[in-house]
Amino acid sequence: GLEAIQILRSLPEDAIPGFIILDLMMPVMDGKTFIVTLRNEASQPLRKIPVLLLSAFADEVTGYDFVETLNKPITIEQLIKSVTKSI
Repeated sequence: GLEAIQILRSLPEDAIPGFIILDLMMPVMDGKTFIVTLRNEASQPLRKIPVLLLSAFADEVTGYDFVETLNKPITIEQLIKSVTKSI
């Protein structure tokens, strides 16, 4: 999570990703801290990146700015459907 935030901050505006798929369980910075950090970024383009939470514990997460939360395991078809409707 922390490494991803650092990489995102280093990108030029035209290279900022249009979508992020995120897990909760990550080393150094977990998914909840990541989304809060991202939404508080000084760069408006970074703050606006849609983030989908894909986690074994997604149904336990409320009150965060994810475009959708999905519980693992999922099929590729479920993932494609969720990403397509979220972008």
